[in-house]
Formats: sequence, C-alpha cells, structure tokens
Amino acid sequence: VAILAAPKNKRLRIYALICVGAVAAYSLTDANFWVRMATLNQNLAENDIATQQRIQIWEASWKMFSDYPYGIGVGNFSSLIGYYDSRHWMRASHNTLIVCFTELGIQGGIALFAMMLLTLKSLRRCYRLADETKDPLQTRIILYGFLISWMTYFVSGLGTERLYAESYWWVFAMPQWILRVVNEEVADQAPALATDPKLDDSLLVHAFTGPAHEPACHYARG
Repeated sequence: VAILAAPKNKRLRIYALICVGAVAAYSLTDANFWVRMATLNQNLAENDIATQQRIQIWEASWKMFSDYPYGIGVGNFSSLIGYYDSRHWMRASHNTLIVCFTELGIQGGIALFAMMLLTLKSLRRCYRLADETKDPLQTRIILYGFLISWMTYFVSGLGTERLYAESYWWVFAMPQWILRVVNEEVADQAPALATDPKLDDSLLVHAFTGPAHEPACHYARG
C-alpha cells in the first residue's frame, strides 16, 4: 500500500525512504526473529506452538459468538474463553475483529466495519478535492500518511487486540477532521475562483456545481 498509494510527484523520495527504513529495520533484527520467520515455510501447526494456540482460540471464539451473537460484554472474553477450550483459560483473542464480535456482538462488528468504510470514503473524497486546495501536493502527502497509518493499525489488529486502545480510535477520527479542513479550504478558494478574470465560465461551473464540491458549496452558502 505504501508503494502503490504514494503521491506521484514524491514517489522517488518515498521509495528511497522505504528502502532506508527497510535497511534500518533489518539491522535491528536478531537471530531469534529469523528462526521464527523460517517457520513460515513449514507446517505452522507442528512447528509454531503460538500460532497453533491462536488458531485454537479463534475456533473457540467462533463457538462463543455462535452462543452469544449479541455479545458477552466488554472485557469478558478472557474469563469465558476457557469454557469453550479448557487449554486456554484467561487467554486473550489476539485479534481485534474477533474481540469486537465476541464482546460487542454482531451489532458492534457491523458498527466497526461501517466506521472502517467511512474512514476510507473520507480519505477518497479528500483525494478528489485535493486539487482544489491551496497546496494539492501537501494535502495528498498528509492523506497518504493517514492512509498508511490506518492500514498499519488494521493489519496489526489481525494479530493483536487494538479495540480498546485509544490510538486505534484516533486513526478513525483523523480522516474526518482532515475532510472537514479540506472542505472548508475548498470553500474558501471558491470566492477567489469567482473573481479571477483568467478563468472561463466552464471552469467556474465545474468549481461550483461539480459533484466533488457539494460539501464545499454547502459551507459557502452557510
């Protein structure tokens, strides 16, 4: 995602920074890390006990969710998982989506997915409006950072619990703030477009009636 979504005008610099970061990350690894990575090419169920245990916990979680589709309540996963698999008393789920569905129920899971879609939709809308801001490239770089942050939290949440971490929800909130800022900046730019004699009528019509500018026009009218 970091490679594919990089702003075109800054791709070379971003790719160079990614390479530098990869080299730096590699220099921080130790022998134990590479021993664990080697198990990826083998049978995980036989060679990686931790992975096998997580699979067992996730299977037990499905049984728990089947019994309580509307949730078992916040913070109750660890105290109940042992009843579904006696090998894992007081164990965590190690998965944000699983702990959400089991503790908050199907309604909580739907709400979480809805917020994820809203976040991506807000970022996409900001990208569409970026050209109308004062500094389009800077706006795209900021949005790029938000996208990478969100993807990092989402992927890491598949192997850890992030649901009750405050920073997890900041990542959901920030795209809504940047969308508000972008909308207001576009609205501020609209009067300037209307008074610029160099612009022809077709550009003005696009600026004020294009579908991507509806929120901006709303603010302008307000």
